[in-house]
Amino acid sequence: MTPDPALILWHWCAALLGIAANAAATLPLMAALALILGRRGHAALCLRGAAALAGLGLWLSAAWPALVIGDALVQLSRAGEATAATRFAAFFTPAGAGISLSVAVWLTGMGCAFLGRYACARAAAALPPGAESYSARNIRLPLTALFAAAACALAAYALRNWPFAGLPPGMDAGRAAGAVLKHAFRAYFAALASGGATGLLLAAAAARRGSFHGPLTAAEAVGCLRWCAVWAVAGCVPQLLERWGVALGLLLRGGAPAVPGNPHAVLFQLVALVVLTLACAAWAVLLVRREPLRRLRLAPAGLALLILAVSAPPALALIFR
Repeated sequence: MTPDPALILWHWCAALLGIAANAAATLPLMAALALILGRRGHAALCLRGAAALAGLGLWLSAAWPALVIGDALVQLSRAGEATAATRFAAFFTPAGAGISLSVAVWLTGMGCAFLGRYACARAAAALPPGAESYSARNIRLPLTALFAAAACALAAYALRNWPFAGLPPGMDAGRAAGAVLKHAFRAYFAALASGGATGLLLAAAAARRGSFHGPLTAAEAVGCLRWCAVWAVAGCVPQLLERWGVALGLLLRGGAPAVPGNPHAVLFQLVALVVLTLACAAWAVLLVRREPLRRLRLAPAGLALLILAVSAPPALALIFR
């Protein structure tokens, strides 16, 4: 069976939307944790940085509704749901409730992220000149709003996969909740790679200018770079270990079985895994090597490699179909 080019193109678009959606989901968490660090020093930088990270997440937030609604529409079209009215009505059935609720919770979370960004900007403007720290009371509103945004994003991950149409045979609600939450937490943690990668672009741009809505010293620029790089590496390493373990296991057993309709699918995934490993290496260099300011090109290079890693399987599938 020859793969459908239109379906392959949608998978490609969905993979790119997934990077943006994952970044939007995790940037509020990175911003909230940066605010906590500001209680021990660099108060103005942490407030400005948290506002910038939350703002970047807002710019990317449209990717999640586009991804989940688009994926549902593709499935409905393949199932023979021809009319637009029928497809629209499907989102209000038990089978489509996960999509509708997921988008609604996501939009609520982005509203919280907007409130957190606004509160961070106001707190930064009200900070006394020369202040190096702030109290928990000063950041209560932005911190609560940003953590709420991260929690809503996690809930959106979980609701998308909840079986509203009925539990699988032999599974009760407790086991279903455990399975869905486990998958959501794993997906959210892996999404930190996208959040860190996009955050690195902001940090690298600020380091080049020497300012970040205010003066930025070399030490502060290094701190911004490493703050984003640590999240990129943390989100990437566990999935690399898991995927390389599977790949090596298949090689030791004499290779993997061919996928029906695409005998090269396993090879395509291996290419993507190698490229993702290179992306993680770029982020790790920024994290652990001295003088990361001399290696600012690795920030866009890491994101480009991440995009290439998710693009490789559908692109190769189109070439070798």
